[in-house]
Amino acid sequence: MWILELYPQGVGMPRQALFFMQEGVALIGRSATAQLSFGEDMSISRSHGQFEVEMDPATGVNAIFLKDSGSRYGTAVDGVKMAANGKIPLNGPVHQIKFGANQGTIILRVADFRFCFSQLDRAEKEELKSLCLKLKAQLATAADVATHLVTKTLTATIKSLTAIVMGIPIISMEWVRAIPSSIPPFYRFPDEPRYR
Repeated sequence: MWILELYPQGVGMPRQALFFMQEGVALIGRSATAQLSFGEDMSISRSHGQFEVEMDPATGVNAIFLKDSGSRYGTAVDGVKMAANGKIPLNGPVHQIKFGANQGTIILRVADFRFCFSQLDRAEKEELKSLCLKLKAQLATAADVATHLVTKTLTATIKSLTAIVMGIPIISMEWVRAIPSSIPPFYRFPDEPRYR
């Protein structure tokens, strides 16, 4: 399972969306049918490329590939330009993929959710544990090793202060509840800033 972070104006600028992919194909481009859309960036083709999750026959484990669909301005993975119409495996834990001539970027990483919680009641803790099972995520005991801090209210605690200093998203249980009970093969997560 993989996480895809979409940055239409480049890394360092606000993230547009966070996606979760576990199987299938995700189209990249400017077209209305693209799951990963870069809007009106004319250096990105309407059908620029796609991510494909396939079973690796050697290992029997799903692997993710990136295919360039003959785009005019190309695709670069970790700073190396791909061949037009090329298809490559993305085997590392994190890849930075740039599309077109401008700054459109996707950060692809192996899904590794680690939720830490602060000030939740017993029922909310159980609900969070249930989500962890669905996402194959872990519960972290400290904020400095978490990917998200889940809390009811933002109060000055060691966990919340650590999350703020480290840039870890602080989210409410409403974000957790916005995730469907059965996560589809390709899924756009709720925007974190709306659930603070």
